[in-house]
Amino acid sequence: MWLTEIMVTDKLEKERLDVDAVVTRLYKHTGLSNERALSLEMGLSPGALYQAKKRGSLPWEGLIKYCKDNSISLDWLFDLETKQVAPLNNGIGNTSDEKLKSKLIETNNFVNSVMDEAIDKNLLPERMLEVRKALTPILFDAVVEYGQDKAIIAAVARSTLKLI
Repeated sequence: MWLTEIMVTDKLEKERLDVDAVVTRLYKHTGLSNERALSLEMGLSPGALYQAKKRGSLPWEGLIKYCKDNSISLDWLFDLETKQVAPLNNGIGNTSDEKLKSKLIETNNFVNSVMDEAIDKNLLPERMLEVRKALTPILFDAVVEYGQDKAIIAAVARSTLKLI
């Protein structure tokens, strides 16, 4: 649950995330007008934004990287006032950058281990990279929702692999 505190603010916890409003702000910022072009602009697969929106979510990893690389304020993107941002701690002192970095690396290693077990080793290297790129944000979303339960995350990986 710790990762949700990073991505979710007080306002988003109380209200359902308006995915369309976020995408509309991105369209305004980029001057683009379709999901495919926006996905490509963010360095994602052409259908990544469409698939995430279909789940009522966003491609978090690509979105955050794109915002960071282009100096886009997440407060602006999610239409938040600075005072509404949730603290990055669980009430157990301050969460340092090192702790956050450690947790993200731990989650990334966990997701990679699940993918290593779930993805067919006989795929061509190019296809393997495409599959991993598509599967990573989906598994990160699953870890946020279900925690590091290997059985559940592996089931999400297997199910998703049937679709891609």
